[in-house]
Amino acid sequence: MRRLVPLVAAALALAACSGDDTQPAAPAATVTTAAATATTVNVAADKAKARTLVFRPSDLPAGWKATPHHDDPTDKAFDDQLAACLGRPSPTTYLTATADGPDFSNGDAEVSSQAQLVRTVADFDADVQAVQGPKFVPCVRRVVTKSLQQLAGASVRSVAVAPLPVARHGEYSSGFRATIRVLVQGQPVTVYQDGILLGKGRTELTAGFSDVQQPPDPALEKALVAKLAARLEAS
Repeated sequence: MRRLVPLVAAALALAACSGDDTQPAAPAATVTTAAATATTVNVAADKAKARTLVFRPSDLPAGWKATPHHDDPTDKAFDDQLAACLGRPSPTTYLTATADGPDFSNGDAEVSSQAQLVRTVADFDADVQAVQGPKFVPCVRRVVTKSLQQLAGASVRSVAVAPLPVARHGEYSSGFRATIRVLVQGQPVTVYQDGILLGKGRTELTAGFSDVQQPPDPALEKALVAKLAARLEAS
């Protein structure tokens, strides 16, 4: 879930700058449960694994520019606010590894990815249940709205968050779309932000897609999510 923070950060930056294989995201997600027992975790191995799962430059078509991802200092606060709203502890208390892929851009369109491993399967199951639960969409909307209200020079007109259909991948897959309408220097701007969540075992992947004044390219989004899913299945 933690990659929601960079998704919102991308939305803020953009605003400031100017079928049969699908399922409803939350209700139809599949979860494979396992014993909620603590296990010995090799943190170094988890970190190495996480780095292999994110997007790489060769995944994107020609014309996309890759830049190294840099954490925003407000990310942890956002994480903790969302977790608290969902009834979960701070993610830092149960994560063993986090890896961010490069940030990709092509005009106003942006793509990002993150891989995380949690300490136990029980932690994974609890995260999935939180995303599936009735609080998820309202909590995302609430925390996104609060973050946008702190953006200098922008006036929030509306924030809508809705489930986004996503193909079935791994043990769990889900998606949402945030449609953010703001006034920037008196001009209306609409930012579309898609978040796709995939998971298996102790691994949680998030892919972020955003664009301004139009939704992200659905064909590109589907193709890139399939690449993440293939890496998840092979891991």
